[in-house]
Amino acid sequence: MSSFPRELSKTIDHGRAGFLIHSIAPESRALLHPEAIWLLDCAYRNVDREGVPLRCDINPSDMKHLLPKIMIMQPELSPKGELRDVTVRLMGSDVSAFYGDISGSSLRMLANEIATERGFMCIERALADRTPVVGVSKRTDFETPYYQVTMLFIPVLESNSSQPQILAYFHAN
Repeated sequence: MSSFPRELSKTIDHGRAGFLIHSIAPESRALLHPEAIWLLDCAYRNVDREGVPLRCDINPSDMKHLLPKIMIMQPELSPKGELRDVTVRLMGSDVSAFYGDISGSSLRMLANEIATERGFMCIERALADRTPVVGVSKRTDFETPYYQVTMLFIPVLESNSSQPQILAYFHAN
């Protein structure tokens, strides 16, 4: 059960927060929750230095404790490789409680346009760089109540396919 009120994101003014995207490097790992670091290490345990994890190497039974905070997304790319849309295949209960459940729908269905735009920015960067990225939304106005949201986006490939998916981890505090 989530500790967030239902669809909390609708009540937050995301435009009042700073937002940064970081490629995963030793210094940016410090931005991640320990569970996100565990997931990152798990995803890359069988990957060559420049490679991308295969989805079949990531076993959901190994990460039952993380499933409420996980999303699996399917990017839709143009013939030129540009990101057209993103379908949310799986949305964990904590993510759903924060943003509203859009499983099976486009990421554009999020109630907040700024959150949608930030999600697309992170996914575009992860796909372009073929590397994990972390998006961090931080409070800039300390007189307004706000949750800091950190999302880890990991590009993964289906076996024998060049079609990427995104495995994402959500953390808010």
